Amino acid sequence: MSRWLVLCVVCTLFQDKPPTSVKASFDLTWKAVTDVVKGDLANDRLIVVEEGASFRKARWLVRLSVTDPRAASWATCQGGGDPPVAPRSGVVDAEVRGDSVAATVALTVVWSGIGPNDALRAMTCRSYGEYEKQFASDVRKKAEKAAAHH
Repeated sequence: MSRWLVLCVVCTLFQDKPPTSVKASFDLTWKAVTDVVKGDLANDRLIVVEEGASFRKARWLVRLSVTDPRAASWATCQGGGDPPVAPRSGVVDAEVRGDSVAATVALTVVWSGIGPNDALRAMTCRSYGEYEKQFASDVRKKAEKAAAHH
């Protein structure tokens, strides 16, 4: 958890979109979230941070190598007078709400342009919303496909 605190010190959250509607149950939607997280090797293990009747919140870390071509399309980071760089990591917070018929998925990412071997410095990152959009779309497709087979 301490590494996430370091990330939050050096970056700023800029993306807050409305949740994505999913025509599948809460359970199928949650399973789709866990499957999509596990399906990308850049993602660390998903951790459930809060849950209750018909909702669950989770968090995971996305680690990006400098050669990952997706990073530059997800966010841009800049500090001081330095040129902009692609993010090196992000902390993702996801929330699934729903019932036995439908659900929603909401996602926010705090990106960081600081790599594991970089010196800490003030840096601001701006999300383009592409990671969030693609993740929610993948979850929706996977959950709705599973619902069609039930």
